[in-house]
Amino acid sequence: MTNLHTNLYKIVFDSNIKMLMDSINCEQTFADSNLTDDGIQTKEYLTSNHPEALVVLNSVSSIISSKYIQPEFPDKTPVVVEMRLNEGCNSGNIEYHCDKVAGDFGLYGDTEKLFQEEIDIICLYYFNTLDIGPLCLLNKITNVVEKVYPEAGKLAMINEGTPGMLHKIENYDTTNKRYTARIGISLQ
Repeated sequence: MTNLHTNLYKIVFDSNIKMLMDSINCEQTFADSNLTDDGIQTKEYLTSNHPEALVVLNSVSSIISSKYIQPEFPDKTPVVVEMRLNEGCNSGNIEYHCDKVAGDFGLYGDTEKLFQEEIDIICLYYFNTLDIGPLCLLNKITNVVEKVYPEAGKLAMINEGTPGMLHKIENYDTTNKRYTARIGISLQ
């Protein structure tokens, strides 16, 4: 069984999370072209434009925190500091990176929108399955690269609180639609 301490990532299927996420209408929600831009997608934006999805993400983040994060990090308090819905990928996601400081905003240097907390665990939920453009995980400590193709309903959790863990999405033909939710958790 993989864990976030030694493997630095874990991929799970949780029927409760899938049931909640299935209530998000992907075609309707991801028709919003702003869901490809992390700079626009603030909590206020989601509250105004996708309030039902934000309620679902809040419920899912509670499950992730209590069922997966807290048992592995019992001396820490998981705090959700980022929630996003993403269609496709952007140029920052196809290079190895770490979302630990300020999420993807750290890539763009927009200090007006930086989060106050660091992200220690990045959680990626996959609404659909693609057999192209894998999630690539680079453990710089062991110099091991793993490529995974998460299926619909799977949740990938990456421990970015451990120095040396990087990830990217391998570049792919974006006419193939990929729908994901991203939840960033700080361990305090």
